[in-house]
Amino acid sequence: MKKLFFALLAGTMILTTSVSSYNDANYSYNSKHGKHDAEKDWKKIKKALLEKDSKTLGGFASNDAVDSDAMVKDASAHSFIFEVLKTYDYKHLIKESIDGASYLVFEAHMAIADNNGSVARVFKLYMSEKDGHLQIDFYVNVQA
Repeated sequence: MKKLFFALLAGTMILTTSVSSYNDANYSYNSKHGKHDAEKDWKKIKKALLEKDSKTLGGFASNDAVDSDAMVKDASAHSFIFEVLKTYDYKHLIKESIDGASYLVFEAHMAIADNNGSVARVFKLYMSEKDGHLQIDFYVNVQA
């Protein structure tokens, strides 16, 4: 009976250690590859926006309220947005928190002086990471 107890105890310890090692390795793999996937996603989002591909952008939408057609129209209305976008890598995305939610943000802004004073235009694309992938949550296009 003692031998059976110790055999079961040893088997449980080996199983626990194996599961723990698997979880640690899996976490390490996901952590390492999660950023890589998000970087790939950013490249795809960026390419889709530059190519005015609203269908691909829609595939990255986190909800139905993201209007990818309007996003493409708003972004392409001002060439400076595309100029900034071309040089914007994943590492340039700005970390921003709103009401406790974390976002990675692409931001393009420009100030223009005309006869009526100065005008500022800002385009911001808010994305979040879920399971190592980027998703588009919303965007802001403002002229002030």
